[in-house]
Amino acid sequence: MSTSYAEISTILMDKVADWLNESALAGNDLETLVNGFCERLAAAGLPLKRVHLSFSMLHPLYDALGFTWVRGQGMEVEGFRKEAGVPSERFLTSPYYHLLSNKLDHLRRRLDPSVLSEFPVFDDLRL
Repeated sequence: MSTSYAEISTILMDKVADWLNESALAGNDLETLVNGFCERLAAAGLPLKRVHLSFSMLHPLYDALGFTWVRGQGMEVEGFRKEAGVPSERFLTSPYYHLLSNKLDHLRRRLDPSVLSEFPVFDDLRL
């Protein structure tokens, strides 16, 4: 298989973008959109292993919604809520919280299996 990145970007990515636009305009739910988008990107040749998308929302039970897609395993949807205004342990031990609390623009870490994880989510990324 000698498909170059430029060919993937031009030919196949346009099809993925068209599908995403059509599906969103048709009113498909977010789980269908995210799962279909990731599956199509992977089929187009992008070496995706894991994709995570999360966002805050105005909902009586949940503060945020997260979608995690893993190649070969499909989609997991998770609602995040905090009790009485207290952030979850998962959030407090996340790289995102570290960025916010230290006023950093970016964070870069190697996912070396021989090094103890700074953030628990990194253990999931090593799989």
